[in-house]
Amino acid sequence: MSTRELWVDGLSSTAAVAKGAVSSPPGAASSAYEAAARDTWRPVDMPPAGGSEAYREIIRYATLAPSGLNSQPWSFRLRADELLIHPDFTRRLPVADPDDEQLFVALGGAAENAHITARAFGMSGDLAYH
Repeated sequence: MSTRELWVDGLSSTAAVAKGAVSSPPGAASSAYEAAARDTWRPVDMPPAGGSEAYREIIRYATLAPSGLNSQPWSFRLRADELLIHPDFTRRLPVADPDDEQLFVALGGAAENAHITARAFGMSGDLAYH
């Protein structure tokens, strides 16, 4: 057997092992993670009726905003008819983002997603920074 044939044979064996390592057995049930991911990324067929369900959907879409290293440095709070987004400094990245610039950029992305979703649901409102 030549070196080339040995190398190609070894490569195909490695690929087969790698494929077996990441694939699920046939007929295996989906994991809880896959179910949660499907629920998170599911589209909304129609706007929710209103109230807490509408705000829950707005928050769900807001959390899909990108953030540095997917740190998701935000927390949400409902107050009357306001959705407040606060920085979650426990999720800051002091080495990668010492000035918290990316943290606040991520907050802006979450706020914009929330605003776009609210408008799509027929709600009005303004974005404000306090």
